[in-house]
Amino acid sequence: MKRIWNDPVGSKVIAGLILGGISLSATAAYKYWSTTGSEGQSFSSLLISSSIELNSFIVISLVIFLVSVMLIVLFLSKFKTYDIFLSAPMSFDTEEEYQAVRNCCLQIIDSLKEHTPFEKIYYAAHDKETKESFTAANHAAIDDLKALKKSKRLILYMPRKIPTSAIFEAGYAFRKTLPTIYLCHNDNDLPFLVKELNGCFRSVNKYTDPKFEKLLNFIKLHGKKLFDKSI
Repeated sequence: MKRIWNDPVGSKVIAGLILGGISLSATAAYKYWSTTGSEGQSFSSLLISSSIELNSFIVISLVIFLVSVMLIVLFLSKFKTYDIFLSAPMSFDTEEEYQAVRNCCLQIIDSLKEHTPFEKIYYAAHDKETKESFTAANHAAIDDLKALKKSKRLILYMPRKIPTSAIFEAGYAFRKTLPTIYLCHNDNDLPFLVKELNGCFRSVNKYTDPKFEKLLNFIKLHGKKLFDKSI
Protein backbone atom coordinates (compact mmCIF):
# COMPACT_ATOMS: atom_id res chain seq x y z
CA MET A 1 0.00 0.00 0.00
CA LYS A 2 2.87 2.38 0.84
CA ARG A 3 4.43 1.71 -2.59
CA ILE A 4 1.13 2.46 -4.34
CA TRP A 5 0.72 5.68 -2.35
CA ASN A 6 4.24 6.80 -3.33
CA ASP A 7 3.48 6.10 -6.99
CA PRO A 8 2.34 9.27 -8.85
CA VAL A 9 -0.66 7.50 -10.43
CA GLY A 10 -1.52 5.25 -7.48
CA SER A 11 -1.66 8.17 -5.07
CA LYS A 12 -4.18 9.94 -7.30
CA VAL A 13 -6.35 6.81 -7.47
CA ILE A 14 -6.36 6.46 -3.68
CA ALA A 15 -7.08 10.17 -3.27
CA GLY A 16 -10.05 9.85 -5.66
CA LEU A 17 -11.45 6.91 -3.71
CA ILE A 18 -11.05 8.78 -0.41
CA LEU A 19 -12.80 11.86 -1.78
CA GLY A 20 -15.60 9.70 -3.15
CA GLY A 21 -16.06 8.01 0.22
CA ILE A 22 -16.09 11.35 2.04
CA SER A 23 -18.69 12.76 -0.37
CA LEU A 24 -20.90 9.71 0.03
CA SER A 25 -20.69 9.75 3.83
CA ALA A 26 -21.35 13.50 3.98
CA THR A 27 -24.46 13.12 1.80
CA ALA A 28 -25.79 10.28 3.94
CA ALA A 29 -25.09 12.22 7.14
CA TYR A 30 -26.95 15.26 5.83
CA LYS A 31 -29.97 13.15 4.89
CA TYR A 32 -29.87 11.39 8.26
CA TRP A 33 -29.95 14.54 10.32
CA SER A 34 -32.57 16.18 8.10
CA THR A 35 -34.98 13.24 7.74
CA THR A 36 -34.45 10.81 10.61
CA GLY A 37 -36.78 12.68 12.93
CA SER A 38 -39.77 12.50 10.59
CA GLU A 39 -39.12 9.25 8.78
CA GLY A 40 -37.18 7.26 11.38
CA GLN A 41 -34.64 6.00 8.88
CA SER A 42 -31.34 4.64 10.16
CA PHE A 43 -28.02 6.02 9.05
CA SER A 44 -27.09 2.72 7.39
CA SER A 45 -30.25 2.72 5.26
CA LEU A 46 -29.61 6.30 4.23
CA LEU A 47 -26.02 5.41 3.38
CA ILE A 48 -27.27 2.64 1.11
CA SER A 49 -29.87 4.84 -0.56
CA SER A 50 -27.35 7.64 -0.99
CA SER A 51 -24.88 5.26 -2.53
CA ILE A 52 -27.53 4.11 -5.01
CA GLU A 53 -28.37 7.69 -5.93
CA LEU A 54 -24.77 8.78 -6.21
CA ASN A 55 -23.47 5.53 -7.59
CA SER A 56 -23.70 6.40 -11.27
CA PHE A 57 -22.30 9.89 -10.74
CA ILE A 58 -19.38 8.66 -8.60
CA VAL A 59 -18.54 5.78 -10.90
CA ILE A 60 -18.63 7.92 -14.04
CA SER A 61 -16.61 10.71 -12.40
CA LEU A 62 -14.07 8.25 -11.02
CA VAL A 63 -13.67 6.46 -14.34
CA ILE A 64 -13.21 9.76 -16.18
CA PHE A 65 -10.67 10.87 -13.57
CA LEU A 66 -8.66 7.63 -13.70
CA VAL A 67 -8.70 7.45 -17.49
CA SER A 68 -7.60 11.09 -17.70
CA VAL A 69 -4.69 10.51 -15.31
CA MET A 70 -3.58 7.39 -17.20
CA LEU A 71 -3.78 9.15 -20.55
CA ILE A 72 -1.80 12.13 -19.26
CA VAL A 73 0.92 9.87 -17.82
CA LEU A 74 1.14 7.85 -21.04
CA PHE A 75 1.12 10.99 -23.15
CA LEU A 76 3.94 12.59 -21.17
CA SER A 77 6.00 9.39 -21.15
CA LYS A 78 5.85 9.23 -24.95
CA PHE A 79 7.45 12.64 -25.17
CA LYS A 80 10.40 11.86 -22.90
CA THR A 81 13.53 12.76 -24.84
CA TYR A 82 16.00 10.38 -23.22
CA ASP A 83 15.81 6.69 -22.38
CA ILE A 84 18.53 7.05 -19.73
CA PHE A 85 20.17 9.90 -17.84
CA LEU A 86 23.75 8.89 -17.00
CA SER A 87 24.91 10.69 -13.88
CA ALA A 88 28.54 10.65 -12.75
CA PRO A 89 31.04 12.89 -10.92
CA MET A 90 32.77 15.50 -13.06
CA SER A 91 34.50 17.96 -10.71
CA PHE A 92 37.75 16.14 -10.06
CA ASP A 93 40.94 17.81 -8.91
CA THR A 94 43.00 16.60 -11.84
CA GLU A 95 42.41 16.43 -15.56
CA GLU A 96 43.68 12.85 -15.61
CA GLU A 97 41.00 11.60 -13.21
CA TYR A 98 38.30 13.46 -15.09
CA GLN A 99 39.42 11.87 -18.35
CA ALA A 100 39.50 8.41 -16.76
CA VAL A 101 35.95 8.65 -15.38
CA ARG A 102 34.63 10.23 -18.58
CA ASN A 103 36.14 7.36 -20.56
CA CYS A 104 34.39 4.86 -18.26
CA CYS A 105 31.07 6.66 -18.78
CA LEU A 106 31.50 6.60 -22.55
CA GLN A 107 32.13 2.86 -22.32
CA ILE A 108 28.93 2.50 -20.28
CA ILE A 109 27.02 4.36 -22.99
CA ASP A 110 28.49 2.18 -25.74
CA SER A 111 27.60 -0.96 -23.79
CA LEU A 112 24.04 0.24 -23.18
CA LYS A 113 23.53 0.97 -26.86
CA GLU A 114 24.98 -2.40 -27.85
CA HIS A 115 23.27 -4.67 -25.33
CA THR A 116 20.02 -2.90 -24.39
CA PRO A 117 17.16 -1.30 -26.34
CA PHE A 118 18.04 2.11 -24.86
CA GLU A 119 19.49 4.38 -27.54
CA LYS A 120 18.90 7.92 -26.34
CA ILE A 121 21.26 8.54 -23.45
CA TYR A 122 22.08 11.88 -21.86
CA TYR A 123 25.51 12.41 -20.34
CA ALA A 124 26.52 15.94 -19.39
CA ALA A 125 30.22 15.40 -20.16
CA HIS A 126 29.63 13.71 -23.50
CA ASP A 127 30.82 16.75 -25.48
CA LYS A 128 33.15 18.13 -22.80
CA GLU A 129 36.53 16.65 -23.65
CA THR A 130 38.40 18.64 -21.00
CA LYS A 131 37.60 20.36 -17.72
CA GLU A 132 38.14 23.73 -19.39
CA SER A 133 35.04 23.15 -21.51
CA PHE A 134 32.74 23.09 -18.45
CA THR A 135 29.88 25.56 -18.49
CA ALA A 136 29.10 27.82 -15.52
CA ALA A 137 27.43 26.06 -12.59
CA ASN A 138 24.09 27.86 -12.95
CA HIS A 139 23.81 27.01 -16.65
CA ALA A 140 24.93 23.43 -16.03
CA ALA A 141 22.25 23.00 -13.34
CA ILE A 142 19.52 24.28 -15.64
CA ASP A 143 20.63 22.10 -18.56
CA ASP A 144 20.98 18.95 -16.45
CA LEU A 145 17.62 19.35 -14.70
CA LYS A 146 15.88 19.94 -18.02
CA ALA A 147 17.42 16.74 -19.37
CA LEU A 148 16.59 14.84 -16.17
CA LYS A 149 12.93 15.88 -16.40
CA LYS A 150 12.89 14.52 -19.95
CA SER A 151 14.48 11.18 -19.01
CA LYS A 152 12.74 7.86 -18.35
CA ARG A 153 15.51 6.25 -16.26
CA LEU A 154 18.72 7.11 -14.43
CA ILE A 155 22.07 5.40 -13.99
CA LEU A 156 24.43 6.71 -11.32
CA TYR A 157 28.08 5.74 -11.76
CA MET A 158 30.23 6.29 -8.66
CA PRO A 159 33.93 5.52 -9.34
CA ARG A 160 34.87 6.34 -5.75
CA LYS A 161 33.58 8.19 -2.71
CA ILE A 162 33.49 11.86 -3.66
CA PRO A 163 31.26 14.90 -3.02
CA THR A 164 29.36 15.27 -6.26
CA SER A 165 26.23 16.82 -7.73
CA ALA A 166 25.46 13.41 -9.18
CA ILE A 167 23.99 12.47 -5.78
CA PHE A 168 21.57 15.38 -6.13
CA GLU A 169 20.52 14.08 -9.55
CA ALA A 170 20.03 10.59 -8.12
CA GLY A 171 17.92 12.07 -5.32
CA TYR A 172 15.76 13.90 -7.84
CA ALA A 173 15.25 10.68 -9.80
CA PHE A 174 14.35 8.81 -6.60
CA ARG A 175 11.77 11.45 -5.69
CA LYS A 176 10.22 11.06 -9.14
CA THR A 177 10.35 7.24 -8.78
CA LEU A 178 12.36 6.89 -12.00
CA PRO A 179 13.79 3.40 -12.51
CA THR A 180 17.34 3.82 -11.25
CA ILE A 181 20.59 1.86 -11.22
CA TYR A 182 23.61 2.54 -9.03
CA LEU A 183 26.90 1.31 -10.48
CA CYS A 184 29.67 1.44 -7.89
CA HIS A 185 32.93 -0.29 -7.00
CA ASN A 186 32.20 -0.29 -3.28
CA ASP A 187 28.97 0.14 -1.30
CA ASN A 188 30.71 2.68 0.89
CA ASP A 189 31.20 4.93 -2.13
CA LEU A 190 27.50 5.79 -1.80
CA PRO A 191 26.03 8.00 0.96
CA PHE A 192 24.64 6.13 3.97
CA LEU A 193 20.95 6.67 3.09
CA VAL A 194 21.52 5.80 -0.56
CA LYS A 195 23.54 2.61 -0.52
CA GLU A 196 20.70 0.35 0.68
CA LEU A 197 17.77 1.92 -1.19
CA ASN A 198 17.80 -1.02 -3.60
CA GLY A 199 16.68 -3.28 -0.75
CA CYS A 200 13.73 -1.06 0.17
CA PHE A 201 12.32 0.33 -3.09
CA ARG A 202 11.45 -1.41 -6.33
CA SER A 203 12.55 1.55 -8.44
CA VAL A 204 16.21 1.12 -7.41
CA ASN A 205 18.75 -1.51 -8.46
CA LYS A 206 22.42 -1.64 -7.53
CA TYR A 207 25.37 -3.42 -9.13
CA THR A 208 28.63 -3.45 -7.17
CA ASP A 209 32.05 -4.76 -8.17
CA PRO A 210 35.58 -3.45 -7.65
CA LYS A 211 36.42 -4.09 -11.31
CA PHE A 212 34.94 -1.76 -13.91
CA GLU A 213 34.86 -4.57 -16.49
CA LYS A 214 32.51 -6.51 -14.22
CA LEU A 215 30.13 -3.53 -14.04
CA LEU A 216 30.10 -3.40 -17.83
CA ASN A 217 29.41 -7.12 -17.87
CA PHE A 218 26.25 -6.56 -15.81
CA ILE A 219 24.92 -4.47 -18.69
CA LYS A 220 25.85 -7.12 -21.25
CA LEU A 221 24.51 -9.96 -19.11
CA HIS A 222 21.08 -8.49 -18.28
CA GLY A 223 20.43 -6.46 -21.43
CA LYS A 224 16.89 -5.15 -21.64
CA LYS A 225 16.16 -6.56 -18.16
CA LEU A 226 18.85 -4.37 -16.62
CA PHE A 227 16.32 -2.27 -14.67
CA ASP A 228 14.10 -5.21 -13.66
CA LYS A 229 13.86 -5.74 -9.93
CA SER A 230 13.61 -9.50 -10.38
CA ILE A 231 17.33 -9.72 -11.24
